[in-house]
Amino acid sequence: MISLDDIKTVDGACPNPGTCNFDEDLCGYTSLTFDNDNRQVDTESRWIRLVSNLPMSSFGPHKDHTDTQQHGGYVFSDQFLSLFVDTEQTTTLVSPLLSPANKACLVFWFFFYGR
Repeated sequence: MISLDDIKTVDGACPNPGTCNFDEDLCGYTSLTFDNDNRQVDTESRWIRLVSNLPMSSFGPHKDHTDTQQHGGYVFSDQFLSLFVDTEQTTTLVSPLLSPANKACLVFWFFFYGR
């Protein structure tokens, strides 16, 4: 059995694989966390999607960089939670599979310690 919902068509070309503004979802990006021995661990520390006008946004930007609206999405590494575990951890944001045959340029904006 297959169920479908909310199918829509949009004018223009489809976005390139890996393109995401995080306004609606993670667009296929996933989060992996590793300990200091480079072993994958199951933990609460991860990349999560937030919206700039949420109370948690005091850790992130106050408005979206792309369209300067106060409702833009972004991803946030809740790495501060790793302060409460015994080992250091690295949280990695993993993109969807991208074809090396397609030339692409990775561009991103970051917000670090309130700047």
